[in-house]
Amino acid sequence: MKIETLCMPRTKAVTRYNQRFFATMPFYVGFLLGTVFFLKHHHPGQAITVLLSILTSLPILAIIIIVGLYIKEETDEFLRSVYLQALLWTTGVTLAFSSVWGFLEMFDGLPHVPTFYTFPAFWFLFGLCYPLVYRQYRGAPDE
Repeated sequence: MKIETLCMPRTKAVTRYNQRFFATMPFYVGFLLGTVFFLKHHHPGQAITVLLSILTSLPILAIIIIVGLYIKEETDEFLRSVYLQALLWTTGVTLAFSSVWGFLEMFDGLPHVPTFYTFPAFWFLFGLCYPLVYRQYRGAPDE
């Protein structure tokens, strides 16, 4: 499979999506690392801890908005459909995995996995689902 089939084709909407996404991710990483460092070395009260937790979550909310903007702005109906199908498959796989793991934690004593791992796991799974969905529409090899 060529690398072009693994990535989203370059449209204006994809370019804006990438610009927004890559502008937001340093805030996520920075807030996360900063909060972990601060909480490890200082032991603030509950109000500060809650505030830092919310601050760390804001870039995640921004990514969700960025995804919505991409869906709204993408004029290529095929690309929008592939993206939405990949999101649906990823959502299903993430929910199924989370549910199975939760039952295994509860009934079989598997270790607890913090829920904040759900967001990065979702996007990892999306990275697997998108090329699979896109590939199903691929024509014959010589097309």
